[in-house]
Parts: sequence; C-alpha cells; structure tokens
Amino acid sequence: MSRSADRFRIDGDTHASAVALRLMDSADSWSPSKSFANDVSAALPSFEGSTGDKPECAYDGCAAGWSKRWKRRARPVFEDSWGCSKACLRALVDASVRREMEGADGAEVAEEHEHRVPLGLVLLAQGLVTQEQLRSALEAQKVAGRGRIGEWLVEAGGVAETKITRGLGMQWQCPVLSLSGFDGIRMALAMPVVLRELCRAVPLRVAGGRILYLAFDENVDAAAAFALERMSGMRVESGVMPRADFVRAVQMLDGSATVKCREVDVADRNEMVERVVDALQKLQPVASRVVRLRDRYWMRLWLERGAFGKNGTLPATGDDVVDLVIRIRRK
Repeated sequence: MSRSADRFRIDGDTHASAVALRLMDSADSWSPSKSFANDVSAALPSFEGSTGDKPECAYDGCAAGWSKRWKRRARPVFEDSWGCSKACLRALVDASVRREMEGADGAEVAEEHEHRVPLGLVLLAQGLVTQEQLRSALEAQKVAGRGRIGEWLVEAGGVAETKITRGLGMQWQCPVLSLSGFDGIRMALAMPVVLRELCRAVPLRVAGGRILYLAFDENVDAAAAFALERMSGMRVESGVMPRADFVRAVQMLDGSATVKCREVDVADRNEMVERVVDALQKLQPVASRVVRLRDRYWMRLWLERGAFGKNGTLPATGDDVVDLVIRIRRK
C-alpha cells in the first residue's frame, strides 16, 4: 500500500469521506458493491437543482433518457456534467480521458525553455560567479557523476545560495519566491504528495484570491503548473525558491494533513476509464475532474458542497475530498 493511502485510516466515522476511505483502503477490487452502494446512498443523499428541475444527460449520444435507477439523483457530477446511466457516464469519462491522453499537458510551454542558456553561463554573464568557481564546480560534478551544477557551485565553488537562486530566476524568466505568506496547512491540500514529489513543487500561497504561487527549487515544471491551474480553477504563477526555504516548506507540508489519496496502476486506457467510472458511481461526488501530469492522471472528487474553499476549487479542509492518481503500466 502507498504511503499516501496508508496515512488515512479512520474507523467508526460515518462522515462521507470516511465511507469513501473505507472503500479505497479495504477493497481489493474496484468492482461495484451493492452493500457499498446502499452505504453511499445513506451518506450522500440524492438532490436536485435549486429550481427543482431534473438534470439533463450531458452525453450527446444518449438515447435512453432517464433511467429509473438514477431518476432523482443529480450525482455523480463529472467535469460539470451528469450522465443519466452508467453507459452515458462512461462515455463522458472516456471522452475526457482521450482528451487528456491526446492533448497538451504544458509540454508546449516547457519547450520554450528546452534550449535555455545553461545556469553556469547565466551566472557567469551576470557576474554572480567567476570562471574559476564555475570550472571547479564543473570538475567536481564530473568526478562525482551526479548532482546539479547549482549544488556544486555552492559546495565546491563557495558561491552563496542566494546567487544561485537569482541565476535560476533569470534562466527560467520567473520570479524568486520566499516563504512569506506560506500557509502549510492550507497548501498541503492543493495537490497530492505523490505529484508534489514527482515535480519537486511546493504550492506556496494564494494572492488576491485568484493567483496561486507554485515554487520550485531548481527546474520549473510547466506541466505541474498547468495541471494545478486546471484542477484549482486559479491562475498559477511559477517561481524558484532558495534551496533552504524549499526544504523547510516541504517539511511543513509533510507535517500537515493532506487530501486522502489512492494511487492505482492500470493496464490501459479502458481500465483507467472503468476505474474512474467505478469511483464516480461509488462515491457520488458533487464535482470531479481529471487532469494529466506527465504520465499520471489526477482525479479529484469533491464529495460535498461544503468541500470547496474560498479560492477556486481548493479544498477548505481534507474532509469530503478524495484524490485518485492513476498511471498506465509500461509494457
């Protein structure tokens, strides 16, 4: 079991997120369970829109209209849409998964930095390091066969870390961020730990109620910013952060409660679609979305209306929100 999943066992709690957690932690298979469906029905009551009108199926190919089974249920909601049957819901999910697999994930933004000037040359051109310091760092890096040039400039060249960070900001054409305004408890809910660690990213703070700052310690990952922007509904601004501050921020995030997360490996796209549909049917979210980040597909499910915070779709707390991170196994 993954560290993320193992962290969230709760017994004797009738809260909706606890019902979801018991399913995610204890089920060996994700096949639908009648007993769990009854449990979910009790914990997550059906509802209709504020006008009393029945929701319309969002699948263009729907021919069945309302099904008796889902007649008075406005859940699950997937990417602002609702399907009147499992077949219609599956069609909606399949279209979204295809979109993520075939579409851009921020890689086109990353291409702008593909041929960026090496950090050492940026620092040298700006007078932040000397030729001798750069030469010593490159030689130490070559002998060790590991590490990044910024680390070796500090260790072997005696360059101040603040200079390295300034150079990174110039190299990536982004701001240098600080820990000022950082709220670890709140930002720990922004994205799953596994994705934070994958991209070496730290959600830092919200500014003006609509801008979310995302910090990196060296390499700015445009795909991470793009995925978080789509999931949060906020504008994401990326920047670099001094290594010491970055490490401290990670420690604070690791010490805070996060959204419950389950990591799943699947064989192919069809199995991914089935997993998503199964989660939607079992957990009956009021909102859900899937976005791609590199080779991972991040699904977030908001189980209750009160799960939304004041900024975008960032969770107010770790309750009533569940993350599912899916990866297709390499053949």
